Amino acid sequence: MPEYTTKDKISFKEFVLFCLKEIFNLSCKEFRGGYWIEKEGKAGIEKIYIPDSRKCYCQAIENFAMILSAHFDKLQNLEKEYKDIIEKVDELIKELDEKKIDREEFIVKKLRLMKKLFGRLNFLLKELKITSIKTTATYG
Repeated sequence: MPEYTTKDKISFKEFVLFCLKEIFNLSCKEFRGGYWIEKEGKAGIEKIYIPDSRKCYCQAIENFAMILSAHFDKLQNLEKEYKDIIEKVDELIKELDEKKIDREEFIVKKLRLMKKLFGRLNFLLKELKITSIKTTATYG
């Protein structure tokens, strides 16, 4: 995100659109697990962690949902759907802790839930008139 000073102002709409752009950028990359690489550096061999892009995407959507949660009442059933998804994620965490599922299965299932949540959040943005697009283009 660009650096802002206390004198700068950014509207809620601008912030939401920035978040959407960042989530979109995360979703345009291959979803893969995190891994370590070794790279020659000034101090010798450095180990660098490449983050799990699926986890980054899920975390971005969870944070986006928290930002928008004050507006959940504007879209029928969204608050209940959000709570249901969070409960399902909590159940997945419990299954992972109890070794009923492995880490890979956990992240794949969580990713599906977050994609569903993101879809619902986009309906909310439409309801809030944040993502309305005006066009004068004609086709044909």
